[in-house]
Amino acid sequence: MSRVAEINRGAASRSFPPSTAPTWWTSGGDIRSIGWLFLASGMIDLMWILSYPAYQLKVFGATFSGTGGWIIKLQHPVIHWAIGWGFVRTRPWAWWAYLAYLLVACTSEIVTQMVEGVHPVRLSMIGFSVAFAGYIVTRRHVFRPGVQGASAETRLWQDVR
Repeated sequence: MSRVAEINRGAASRSFPPSTAPTWWTSGGDIRSIGWLFLASGMIDLMWILSYPAYQLKVFGATFSGTGGWIIKLQHPVIHWAIGWGFVRTRPWAWWAYLAYLLVACTSEIVTQMVEGVHPVRLSMIGFSVAFAGYIVTRRHVFRPGVQGASAETRLWQDVR
């Protein structure tokens, strides 16, 4: 018997029926991977902020300097870390936090473009962000109980459909 046939025979004898076996996809591996990317992007954000301290982030078409500017800038890595950790742990609040962050960020960018003029690259980022949100919305069920990595708090999530 070939090695491939032995592996397939061994896989067939596992305790899970093939249609119900948890997989990377069904257990939310994609969402957890996206969470790790959010955590990494938070680190990149922080390195950017520390490398270019004079950079003034535009929020709703306005820029802020001084302590207020630092608070505005530092919120981005903190938000990315929080959402990332929530995605890694498949917490329902992370799903809502991502959608709220997306709404605020896209609205801020649209207002900024209304004030300063349309920028094609930044406009395309809004489109990609909305498309990505569509993917996250379709994977909402991953943030529920019964999914590997889901927490007890997700019991409240069952009623939201």
